[in-house]
Amino acid sequence: MLHSAPRRVRKTQKGSKAISQNNKFYFAPLNPKNIKIKDEKSLIRNGYFGQIIYNRSTSLQTLARHIRDGDTIELHGDGLPWVMGGVNYNAELDLNPFTFANLLDNTIENKDINLIIDLRFCSSGVEAVGPKGNFNFTQDLSKALANKGFRNIQVYGYTGYINSESQFRQSVSSVGDGSIHGAKIKHCTLDDGRLIYQNGELLSPAKKTLVDEFPYDRDDIRKDGTLRDYLAARKECYRTLAEIEGEGVLEHSFDHLVTDKENAPLNFMYNKEYMPSTHESFKMVDLDAIRSTSDVRQTKASILL
Repeated sequence: MLHSAPRRVRKTQKGSKAISQNNKFYFAPLNPKNIKIKDEKSLIRNGYFGQIIYNRSTSLQTLARHIRDGDTIELHGDGLPWVMGGVNYNAELDLNPFTFANLLDNTIENKDINLIIDLRFCSSGVEAVGPKGNFNFTQDLSKALANKGFRNIQVYGYTGYINSESQFRQSVSSVGDGSIHGAKIKHCTLDDGRLIYQNGELLSPAKKTLVDEFPYDRDDIRKDGTLRDYLAARKECYRTLAEIEGEGVLEHSFDHLVTDKENAPLNFMYNKEYMPSTHESFKMVDLDAIRSTSDVRQTKASILL
């Protein structure tokens, strides 16, 4: 696990020391040659940390050393409601909510850290609608982070396409072609097109929705490996039986459950009752073993946060 280093201090006019302002980290899962930003001075002038953070070990170590409470990680790249990355498919660079949550889990040790994850890519907050259900990248990332123990992270998504007038000046548009932007095209500021999730729950809806939904069909699932990966990872995330800290409860509806004496603590699930996750019965249950048994393959579990 990587550790963070103390934040640099600066001197005030009177010579005393003060903590420097919060950082914004420009995160791009692309090869450096594809990034238009040429030097760290342009990052600093626009309020960012002085290095681009890439999806590679040395760069992530830099992120781990410098990130602190109140910081923001901005993800920049091309996007669909189920993938963020480059123009072309690249399994090593592309990210979905669950792979990015894993990345942060392996990079940031402090699970209590307060952060903002700002998804500055197209359709990050647009609802995908199709035969395998509806989903939202922003909500799923928020949920995945909470499942990793990050309960104080807000995730920003956008209800349209990100239009970049320049590398550091962006807005939200109703069309995906950045060259088309004018009075006849619906567009709004980032603030107006932003929705916010935390722990899988909507904290703040967008003031304006530029794209209502993004449809996908079975042909998309068959042809698009990133969509298949997303759906598989999402299914696993949402079916995971986990204990929730605090006063949360687990709601379960089991079609098949072993009810022998050994699994007596789980009878409340079979009877479709509710029980606080802090109940003594949970201490007697091997959840990993339960997940693997075929007797609960029909499990329908949802976690109420």
